[in-house]
Amino acid sequence: MFNDANEYEVSTIKIDRSKLRERQIDPSCVRSFLSEGHSMSPLIPHRSEVFCDISRTEIKNEGIFAVCHGGLFKVKKLFRTPNGGVRLVSTNTNKDDYPDEFLSADQMKEEAFHIVGQVFHVNHPIPF
Repeated sequence: MFNDANEYEVSTIKIDRSKLRERQIDPSCVRSFLSEGHSMSPLIPHRSEVFCDISRTEIKNEGIFAVCHGGLFKVKKLFRTPNGGVRLVSTNTNKDDYPDEFLSADQMKEEAFHIVGQVFHVNHPIPF
């Protein structure tokens, strides 16, 4: 589990190896963490267990990624923009609270932006 963007606590993650093989994911590259906040709701509800592959850090078209941005750990849908930039999108439809973010290639360097890994699975409880 990640404690912050730069450190993680090592623990055993139980996940079906056949599911990893189907997606060509190396088990040693799997990390999990609990989501915080509502920016990715309803796709990733608050306090969901999120699994990511740390070997996949390149944006191809689009995808959901765990990122470090200015010392903050975030999960966002990422899109490449012209000239090496990136667009960060929350799946929450309330764009007043969760507006899209745009970073140029220069801003990505200045603001210490890097992709931690691509999200491939989410576990969350169903409220009752």
